[in-house]
Amino acid sequence: TANGNYRSRLLQVKKSFETNIVLCCSIENLPEILKQAQQVGLLSDELNFLITSLDMHTIDLEPFQYGGTNITGFRLIPENNEVKNILEEIQHFYLKSKHAAESIPDGLKADKIRLETALTYDAGTNKIFFF
Repeated sequence: TANGNYRSRLLQVKKSFETNIVLCCSIENLPEILKQAQQVGLLSDELNFLITSLDMHTIDLEPFQYGGTNITGFRLIPENNEVKNILEEIQHFYLKSKHAAESIPDGLKADKIRLETALTYDAGTNKIFFF
């Protein structure tokens, strides 16, 4: 929704008595939608959520871990040394650049890298440019 209030739609889902729910939304909206789902009682042990965002690993799911809901997601980011080495090089460059006073953004941390960033690197140029 435009105003960020998903409760009415989530209440419709709850009243449907469906137990398997596929949640397709932007990664930016996902934490708020899960929070509101919890508020309306949708995050219970009878329900299963499949999150379609391939960046689900980048958000904090700790607030939702005790509701009993099975929340499943997927990621395409490889967990290998090449990706970690590249990210370490980028972090080193970032800290030496004009951004040195800032902390490293989550998107440059190995466990928080988003799919778009990984695909940009994998596109064949072997370089990532910051603007």
